[in-house]
Amino acid sequence: MGIYWGQWEKNLSKTQEQQKRDDTWAWIELAWQELKFPVRCRELPILPGIYFVGGVLAPEHLSLQTPAGKGEYCSIAEKLPSWVTAEQRQTPFRHALYIGSCHSLWTRWGSHPKNKELYPLMQAGVRMSFYFWCLPPPVGVREAENEKENRLAFEKRLNQRLRPLLDLTEK
Repeated sequence: MGIYWGQWEKNLSKTQEQQKRDDTWAWIELAWQELKFPVRCRELPILPGIYFVGGVLAPEHLSLQTPAGKGEYCSIAEKLPSWVTAEQRQTPFRHALYIGSCHSLWTRWGSHPKNKELYPLMQAGVRMSFYFWCLPPPVGVREAENEKENRLAFEKRLNQRLRPLLDLTEK
């Protein structure tokens, strides 16, 4: 199953790999709607959490080469989920470029391995927004009561948004 603009659609012609990729991007799209606070990449806090990068891709960016694993490269267009239509690709469109976790207290985006993949896109003029979702604090770090309440409320909202998707993909 794939999800796009809140609609479920089943596409039996998709390969299992395409399906998995589409479902992953669907999860990212939902998460993006909830992460409202962009930060500059140099301002990412030194905390464990989820780093999220969104970008605006224009047609000229789709031919840029990006690592495909095992020392191989492919174009960005090849990595896009199948629900990004041909019409969308003719004009600049918002797209999630990366989501991942960082559990080291001392790792910043600048030293993150994904930075090497996204830096060429930044050089090519892709407008990017960086987001950070803080995970629960590590053992031994005390949160102020209002910080804890705010974090728990945010996590509850995010989980409510994602729960329907998780319920359907776990079946």
